[in-house]
Amino acid sequence: MHALVENIEKDKAIFQAVFDFWKSHPNRYDKDKFLNNILARKYNIKRFQLSDYIKALIYSQLSNQTRWINIEPHLDEIDSLFFYYDKNAILNTPYTYFYEGIRQLKCGNILIHKQMEALSDNIRMLEQIESDYQDIDIYFATTTAHIIVNEISSGKYKLKFVGKALAWEFLRNAGIDGAKPDIHMKRIFGAGRLGYSSKEIASDHDVILAVSRISKNNDNALLAEIDTLFWNFCASGYGAACTASPECNDCPIRGYCNCNYKFQLASYDDIYEIVGIYHSLIGTPGCTWNLDYPGKETAEDDIANGRLYTLKKNDIIVAVASAGDIDELGDLRWKPKKPCELARIGVRPAYQNQGIGTIMLKNIIGTAGEKGYDGIRMLVSKTNTAALALYDKNGFERCGEVFRFDIDFYCYQMTF
Repeated sequence: MHALVENIEKDKAIFQAVFDFWKSHPNRYDKDKFLNNILARKYNIKRFQLSDYIKALIYSQLSNQTRWINIEPHLDEIDSLFFYYDKNAILNTPYTYFYEGIRQLKCGNILIHKQMEALSDNIRMLEQIESDYQDIDIYFATTTAHIIVNEISSGKYKLKFVGKALAWEFLRNAGIDGAKPDIHMKRIFGAGRLGYSSKEIASDHDVILAVSRISKNNDNALLAEIDTLFWNFCASGYGAACTASPECNDCPIRGYCNCNYKFQLASYDDIYEIVGIYHSLIGTPGCTWNLDYPGKETAEDDIANGRLYTLKKNDIIVAVASAGDIDELGDLRWKPKKPCELARIGVRPAYQNQGIGTIMLKNIIGTAGEKGYDGIRMLVSKTNTAALALYDKNGFERCGEVFRFDIDFYCYQMTF
């Protein structure tokens, strides 16, 4: 399968939109608070000791399968419970002391007993790293984050009850830039939401790639900042805008999201609904269609050739588009050598001005990339200002003009 096509404008737009969202919630996102250790390491403000890594480990494990908003108010008490992460004090105290203390604070999780039971072994593993490198900070400062994650989650420095997601959380707590691929991040970057993965719930790897891509296209923003912005945007008790039951109506990135929409190839059962959309657009500003074209025969031919797509919301088709080997424009000059031809894209009038054109277009771009095309080409009527704006803002290049079918068109293309 081909990688999902990169959309720089989308990466910039959603980062800015989520960042702006937090401007109206200053009490919920404090950059210095969430990124304190990242910034301290980046600017060499602090040298991290073994106690800092023990604290980072305990914080990461406490975040396991629970809501951080329940933990955060008790952090001072937790610091005191663990003797401010003094190694010897912890090792000389029965694990049941910490287990009962966490339970009394109501900050436990399903693995808390096993986590506390294994705490001494995990501290000794951190001591082993310190012994191997003379200074524990040398290991964490000179080894790449991906290698550390692999080594402490399943390799030679394996920490008990620390998988890859918690390993990333541990690193971030210890001031190492990275993103934690937890359920919030997997959901929002999955195919069912922002579409940075072909899977409904993105994999750990997909989340890391998505955050890295957004960072690259936003002046190399800190990975941890992107992670924190989006995590807070999703998490219950914080932004809560994109939880398992999202608040889509007020979402600032809904125009880039697939939530509540289903993109799929059309079937013959869809014919009359599709033709109805074609006809409903006749006479609207910039539309060049008429009662003869496009019609039932056009739709049937596109379905037969596997190139007619629909976008549905609550089983209602809200947008249609034909994309694939149409070959109506092969006589013109284009950059893509194996282009996907896009034609007959339309949004049901009642659903216009809601970002649905962008959602449809994004899915077309992703599908074309997965099918091995190296770009997209199309013609757009010079009078269709809404369509022109849609393609301009989504990274298409206006590459020429042509008079065809008694209509003046601009030529648009995108190269992957």
